[in-house]
Parts: sequence; structure tokens; C-alpha cells
Amino acid sequence: QEASEQQLNNLELLFSGGARVVIGGQQPCLLGGPLFVFYKAISIIETAKSLSLSSGFPHIPVFWMQSEDHDIKEMNHFYLN
Repeated sequence: QEASEQQLNNLELLFSGGARVVIGGQQPCLLGGPLFVFYKAISIIETAKSLSLSSGFPHIPVFWMQSEDHDIKEMNHFYLN
């Protein structure tokens, strides 16, 4: 799948140093289930939009999914700040 025009613009801004990043992520199905993944992704997008408007400086949303933790030894605890 090819990148969208918005994605290409965001990459150009990022690599040129012309943008800040709002980053977050989620381990799917941990603490809230699959719907929580969508909620967090949308929250990051909306936060980046809001910060861009209020600061006048572009903010790019970046969302990662930590899906490699697949056994109990790797996911038997979590940290909440």
C-alpha cells in the first residue's frame, strides 16, 4: 500500500526538522481491549491537531502498537504513570 499525501507531507516535515511529534502506543488487548487501541490512536491524532493549531507549529501524530509481547513472562506487569 502506498503512503497517502498526508503521510508523505508529515514525513517531509519530520525529516526537515519542521515539526514536533505527539507519540503514543498501546499493546493490543491489554488494559481496555481492542477498542482502547482505536481510542488512543484517535486521541493522539486529535492532540497533534490541537497543538498544531494552538502553537502554530506542526505536530505529527505517531502511534505504535507493541504486539510482540505474546507470553506471560513479557506481559505479567505494566507501569502506569
